[in-house]
Amino acid sequence: MDWVFDLDNTLYRPHKHIWLLTFREMTHYFKETLNLPVNLTPEEREQLKKKWDTVHTLVAYTKEFHLDFDKAVEMTLLSILDEINVELRPGTDIIKNLPGNHYVLTNSPEVFAIALLKKLGLLGAFDGVYGIRKDTLITKPHSEIYARVPVGKHVVMIDDTSENLVVPHKLGWTTCWFPIEAQPTDAPMPSHTHHRIHSLANLQDIHIRSS
Repeated sequence: MDWVFDLDNTLYRPHKHIWLLTFREMTHYFKETLNLPVNLTPEEREQLKKKWDTVHTLVAYTKEFHLDFDKAVEMTLLSILDEINVELRPGTDIIKNLPGNHYVLTNSPEVFAIALLKKLGLLGAFDGVYGIRKDTLITKPHSEIYARVPVGKHVVMIDDTSENLVVPHKLGWTTCWFPIEAQPTDAPMPSHTHHRIHSLANLQDIHIRSS
């Protein structure tokens, strides 16, 4: 069995300060180094992401202004690693004990995801990390990005965003929704989700039932 985990807000609790730190570095890098317009309103940023069919602001800026993506990641994300302070979500210690291969599939830049997992002490629990790269500026929920993960026939995917589980469901994967906010136990689940979990430790039960 293969396990595919989202990173942001799935393995660690959401923290607004990561976005604030990133936006600070993006503003400085774009304005001071590249002399690009960065005083966009939230609405304008959303329009820019919609134009380039991405959920990632840095990808939209890269395409709009023909940036060197690797350099932009270095200057805006890797530069804030020492300032990041996040809390792991419940049950992350179970991951290394789940039988089979473990992968991360994230909408964060791949090099940043690897560095952050190392900082969080989780990198050793995974057999591969897949995210945005200079040659692959594709984000979930686009189907192409899921094909990058070298999984077998039996796959479980865990994500806090239910929309990112639509394609895995179509691929025949078992889908686990791990929402950020607590959901009433009687709240309906999206039709493309097989399980709603409240802790990553619940994955052990899913494995037992699937065996």
